[in-house]
Amino acid sequence: MAIKAKVTALTVEGEDMLATVETTNTDYPDVTKTFTLKQGSTQSLSGYKLVIDRAIKMLWVGHAQPSWTVHVDSLPD
Repeated sequence: MAIKAKVTALTVEGEDMLATVETTNTDYPDVTKTFTLKQGSTQSLSGYKLVIDRAIKMLWVGHAQPSWTVHVDSLPD
């Protein structure tokens, strides 16, 4: 599996930076996923890239396994 990502738009609105990202995955060659991510504009470039990378991985995990059950043993007070 190889995931490719391309930032198709990057804007700053007030205190936020918005990136629109288009992704493809060799496991699903006919599927393209696009999303917009909003982060504080004071975020470092490496930090912003890390958030984008994590979002991409979660997006494709959700595509491969669209439903799952979360078991919560206990909730914080």
